[in-house]
Amino acid sequence: MKRNALIATITALALIVLLWFLAYGRSTDVDRGTAPPTPQVRAPIPTDANIVFRWAFDGDLSEAKHPGLTGTGTNISFAPSRNGGQACVFNGTNSMVVVPHHDDFSALPAFSVSAWIRLNAKKTQYVLKKGASLRELESPVGLSFSQTGDAIFSVHREGTGYGDQVRHTGYALGRWVHLAGVFDRTVVRLFVDGKQVGEEPCTGSPHTNTEAFIIGSRLGLPADTLDGMIDDLTVYNRALTNQEIASEFGRN
Repeated sequence: MKRNALIATITALALIVLLWFLAYGRSTDVDRGTAPPTPQVRAPIPTDANIVFRWAFDGDLSEAKHPGLTGTGTNISFAPSRNGGQACVFNGTNSMVVVPHHDDFSALPAFSVSAWIRLNAKKTQYVLKKGASLRELESPVGLSFSQTGDAIFSVHREGTGYGDQVRHTGYALGRWVHLAGVFDRTVVRLFVDGKQVGEEPCTGSPHTNTEAFIIGSRLGLPADTLDGMIDDLTVYNRALTNQEIASEFGRN
């Protein structure tokens, strides 16, 4: 008798639990009056297919996309970088890296350049140029800093005796800064730490030459050699969007 009563009690409890689950347990966030969480949409990032040249500087001067296109370094060294890898160190006096010309750059109708830089001093100093010249704007592409405190991205257009540049006043010393320049055949844009800080008109095709890339200097002189470190110097085969530049900054 007692056994039958116990079975009846357990059955009744199970039925109550089942009815509660059917009524409330399967309700959605909307049923409860709360909105479901908004899915996070990741901003697009440039892919390897967009990279034309990349120097990671992880202990050597090799270029990631072209086996054998290795730079020649003068008075450079390597030191730990911001992300566990290594960066190339320039002494501010007579350091430079020279990389032979490659036609893949000449074929670009538009491009973007980015790098991580850690500077020790405020002076005229170059991250990247193409061709050794006293005239900054004769280079098809230039990424540099001025003694007066400007970050600069410049492009020399085909058919002109000069180039166009965009500048931003104020750059940090003693910490890693992400610098990027974008040319889309209508404007040149400059980015610092993932944010656009300047834009100037620049209509036409980029000037081409067969001169070497020069990293960390203009002529290897004290007046133009970078005092600090460069890491992950990258050239892309198209104009990156603001979102892509921000994503590149954020993922590093």
